Amino acid sequence: MGMFRRWRWVQWVAASLGLWVMLAPLLFWTTSAAAYAIDTLVGMLIVAFAVMIPPTPGVSRRALAADDDRPLGWTYSPSTFTQRIPIVALAFVGLFVSRYLAAYQMGHIDGLWDPFFGPGGAPIRNGSEAVVTSWVSKGFPIADAGLGAFAYSLDILAGAVGDRRRWRTMPWWCSSSVC
Repeated sequence: MGMFRRWRWVQWVAASLGLWVMLAPLLFWTTSAAAYAIDTLVGMLIVAFAVMIPPTPGVSRRALAADDDRPLGWTYSPSTFTQRIPIVALAFVGLFVSRYLAAYQMGHIDGLWDPFFGPGGAPIRNGSEAVVTSWVSKGFPIADAGLGAFAYSLDILAGAVGDRRRWRTMPWWCSSSVC
C-alpha cells in the first residue's frame, strides 16, 4: 500500500513501528537475551523494508530523472557506496560492542571481557564494568549502551539508504562529511 503516492504515510507508520520494536526491549528491560537480539534485528528489517526500498519517501521524480552522480565542482561523488562502506562498517563494529555492553547492563551476561582497561580504583574487575555500572550510566531510564546500539542501528540504516545520486535525491541525509 505504501507504494501508491497517496498512501505514502503508510511507509512512515511502518518505519515508526520498526523503531518501536527496536526500543521496546530497552524500555521494558527485557530479561531475555534472545528477545533483545531478535527485536533489534526485526526492527531494523522493518525500517529497511518500509523506508529504504524504492520508492523512498520524500524523493521527487525530477531528482530521480537526472543521471549525473557528481555535484558541481566535485571530482567524485560523495554518495557512492565506496564512500559510505567504511562508515557503515564502523557502525556495525559499534553496534556489536554496544549490544555486548547492553547485554551486561541488562543482566543477560555475568561479566565483561576487557583487555584494555584495568579496574583503576573501582572494586570491579575492569574499567568497562566500572563505566557501565557507574552512577551516570544508572541515571538513564534505559540501558545507555542499548541506546548506543539503537543509534548505531540508525547509522547503519542511514548509511545504506539511497544510491549514488543520494546527494541530490535526498539532501536531508547528507552532512558535510558523509553523503
